[in-house]
Amino acid sequence: MGDLIGTMEVLSNFGEMTFEQGQTQEAREMFEETLALAKANGDEGFPYMSLANLGACAFELGDPKTAHSYYQEALELVKQKGNQSNEVWYL
Repeated sequence: MGDLIGTMEVLSNFGEMTFEQGQTQEAREMFEETLALAKANGDEGFPYMSLANLGACAFELGDPKTAHSYYQEALELVKQKGNQSNEVWYL
């Protein structure tokens, strides 16, 4: 599981850097891959972070409806986990 977490961390960090450089589509693909890995392996932390990042990408790509959907899904996951500090951030 350690290698998987490391892979997800690197993908997520690289996606964030790519997003900040204005390469939104490429970043989105990295966040989608991180989300798929997290869901396939039962990880509890990365899905909501990936969804929030995908929301930012969708918004940047001019799709606020999809962005809202990603943010809403991230918020629901955070609420399920009972993490109030993250819940406030996603609101």
